[in-house]
Amino acid sequence: MVIGQLTLTKMTQKKSGHLKKTNKPVSYYSKQADKLLQELGRLRYDKCEVCGQPMSCLHHYYPKSSAGNLRYNWLNLIPICQSCHFKHHNGNPDIHNRVNSVRGEAWLKELQEAKRTPNYECNKKSYYQAKIEELKKELYE
Repeated sequence: MVIGQLTLTKMTQKKSGHLKKTNKPVSYYSKQADKLLQELGRLRYDKCEVCGQPMSCLHHYYPKSSAGNLRYNWLNLIPICQSCHFKHHNGNPDIHNRVNSVRGEAWLKELQEAKRTPNYECNKKSYYQAKIEELKKELYE
């Protein structure tokens, strides 16, 4: 239902019964979706793909800053332990080299092709809101 320029999904009801527009930034929704993604990753994987130690997070092979369209693409997500993640972010090339070795050339080519496919929606609130719902569905159903 549309009320002027605001839809009911963009409004919250206060205790007094008045409606107000929510003005949360895109980053609010992206952080929520990222947390759900990490939670889902911990359910899917238990070991670091690089060294076999317990997995602590999903690492983005291509950084979110340079490949936002791959932010939630499982091809781009590497289950990794805290130690290997730290080593990678401190410049150790062995981490990505090991991932390349384990996953192979076909995976890397598929990932590179996916990187070239733009997603013009990935900087909008509606994109993250949809991702949140998608991830919640995977987690809780």
